[in-house]
Amino acid sequence: MKLLLDNNLPPVMARSIQLLVAGDGHIVVALRDRFPANTPDVEWLGTLGAEGGWSILTLDQMIARRPAERLALHRSQVTAYFMAAAWQKLTTLEKTARLLLCWLNYVRRRRWFVPVRCSNCRSMPALHCVRSGFNLMHRRTFLLSAAALSAVRPAIAAPSGLSLGEVIHEDDFRDGLDQWLLQAHRPGTVTAADGILDIDVPAGTSLWFKPRLSGPIAIRYEALMVAEGGANDRLSDMNAFWMANDLGAANGDALAKARTGRFEDYDDLVLYYVGQGGNSNSTTRFRRYTGRAGDRPLLPENDRRLPADMLVGNVWQTVTLAAVGSRILYWRDDRLLFDFEDPAPLTSGHFALRTTQSHLRVRNFRVYRAGYTKGHAP
Repeated sequence: MKLLLDNNLPPVMARSIQLLVAGDGHIVVALRDRFPANTPDVEWLGTLGAEGGWSILTLDQMIARRPAERLALHRSQVTAYFMAAAWQKLTTLEKTARLLLCWLNYVRRRRWFVPVRCSNCRSMPALHCVRSGFNLMHRRTFLLSAAALSAVRPAIAAPSGLSLGEVIHEDDFRDGLDQWLLQAHRPGTVTAADGILDIDVPAGTSLWFKPRLSGPIAIRYEALMVAEGGANDRLSDMNAFWMANDLGAANGDALAKARTGRFEDYDDLVLYYVGQGGNSNSTTRFRRYTGRAGDRPLLPENDRRLPADMLVGNVWQTVTLAAVGSRILYWRDDRLLFDFEDPAPLTSGHFALRTTQSHLRVRNFRVYRAGYTKGHAP
């Protein structure tokens, strides 16, 4: 974990905790130790966002309310932990001790916050969850559970016409690749740590999300094509399979058969596919696979070649794929690239990130229940 403590917290807190956790690979640093004095919030949030994997701890809840700073927080995708004002009454030693209890809970459970309501004890400082409304926790509960933090991230608006419901699956890429199945034609490097999935591969690679998904759903994640001069930094092929089924496997399980990662290996699947191109790959395309070798129909309206449809290097973009009834959609940020009406829709199946000879980073993977907003249903 990489945690930055805002200027409203004593720098000695960060320095002391860093001494205790550095051996486990964590980074805890005070804002004033990392950036020059009086650096605007918008500036340092942008720097942390570009580096990726950072969280901040602050007493300043106005960061999430002032328009410029809220926008910077949204764009950076830095996770913000907001502390209730009651923490200001504690001494530095008390703050540090309680934060260490929270840290212990994070290490054990990979989460900061256990949602326990307390309406009786209003004197015990705790952390405030802006999203859920939990404000204070009973002293005994706090000490036993070590739970006082809540991750708050400004909500990313759904694309126009799409309604996002509950999160049914997610991966914040802090706990390795246990939720994913890798199929690679040639060895590369695929890691998940500090909030970033990093795929740096020399040939065809598919990374399958293990849970089988059932619609109506929307799949959202942020992706960045790395273009920094590395061996695989080709700025091309940010692709995805979704609602994938193998008609020859029990229950249509697309993961039942071992595959090499070569593109042709997936011709026998029934699925939706989008390939975003760039550089020498000058097309961005949508296809519905039929399950027949070599048969990947391409409709003219699903073959895009405009510069606005191509990949841009070193820029985070939000990808949204949806399968809601017979309507299959794909957005890059707020730009709807594909809107396909399927007369025989695929209502369940598996999802995969797909690329070839590329360097791709992904963060904030979520699968939502989804529907249409009023006036956008087919």
